[in-house]
Amino acid sequence: MAAARSAASSVSSSGWSKWCLAALAVGTPVVLGVGFFYYRSLKGSDQKRRINRDKSSSVESLGDGSDYSSNKEEKKTSSSQHNHFSGTDDSSGSLADKAEAAKIKGNKLFKEGRYHDAIKLYTEAIALCPPELCQNISTFYQNRAAASEKLKNYSEVIADSNRALELNPRYTKALNRRAKAYECTNELENALLDATAICILEEFQNQSSLVLADRVLKQLGIQRAKKEIKNRKPVSISKHFVRTYFSSFDEDPILKFSSDNEEDKNTNKSGFLKAHLDLMNQQYDDIIADCTKELEDENSSYLAESLLLRATFYTLRGQSDAAFRDLETLLNIQDLPSKIKINALIKLASLKIQHELVDEAFQNLKNAEEIDSQNADIYHHRGQINLLLEKMEDAVRDFEQADRKSVV
Repeated sequence: MAAARSAASSVSSSGWSKWCLAALAVGTPVVLGVGFFYYRSLKGSDQKRRINRDKSSSVESLGDGSDYSSNKEEKKTSSSQHNHFSGTDDSSGSLADKAEAAKIKGNKLFKEGRYHDAIKLYTEAIALCPPELCQNISTFYQNRAAASEKLKNYSEVIADSNRALELNPRYTKALNRRAKAYECTNELENALLDATAICILEEFQNQSSLVLADRVLKQLGIQRAKKEIKNRKPVSISKHFVRTYFSSFDEDPILKFSSDNEEDKNTNKSGFLKAHLDLMNQQYDDIIADCTKELEDENSSYLAESLLLRATFYTLRGQSDAAFRDLETLLNIQDLPSKIKINALIKLASLKIQHELVDEAFQNLKNAEEIDSQNADIYHHRGQINLLLEKMEDAVRDFEQADRKSVV
């Protein structure tokens, strides 16, 4: 089996992989562009809040994501607040101190795993804090979001992160928490916008943020691919596409089919024979209909061949559900010829990869290998799947196996 054939068919034989890769390739610059627009919008609003943020106290971060001040930092914060409020109403300073104290108590409860009680204290801190201390209030909202995250109350996480970001648009921790909450609620487009904004704000220096953006982008690509596959209408197929697909099989039983029966040469009596003749003549429009006609004949001699050929063209036309049904019906036939069974298992495995049924796909190929370990097509198509899954060493090993076992 030629290396060129491996390369060509690895792209062409799987509509899903092409679509998904295209979605990822196109989606990345588009989303980054939107993220950059978001970043630019932050700069203007951020300048308006700079004075207020400069007045607010500094905070540290818990390892698990909520914000706190240690006893040592608490003294520093109190001192800075005292300086800030000199010459102002003492009641404002007192409220800020009370808000900070409520937050500290909330952090203690948070670390003890008492998230409901911590939320009450963060709420108290929000209510007490003077409105001009934007960054402090933003932090309290984010602490409350962290507690809600522990409780898996993602709608509250998103709501509090929104409030935190209204007060501090550059708050990357709030963006990160909101992105993960969007991911958990399957709002992947919003998650990707936040993840991209984080990467831009951090100048692409934070590996964990890059991993988050990459993960969400891949999930979004898969989600859109599933939707595309489900809603895909039957498409017309080109001769080149069909030739390329069939070239990925050395031992396709339909292409190798021949009949020595003189009566069979009258294609008017058999829908399958007419469909097969059309396949050989590269006339594809009526193949599915002719196979269906053959399958309606209770005395058909070509039940297995008709199911396999129709399933193949359902696959090529993007009708994966119909292809699934035909292949599963075919594999339930008793005493099925080995070459037809192997070909059906290979094609079923490729369909299952499109639907993320990875373990089942590999099991189908294993079953095919147990029937005939010398069939080169098994290793070639397993190599394609390993290539798609980025298992490069396994892919190379399978392609080498396919070359060794290929029919010359």
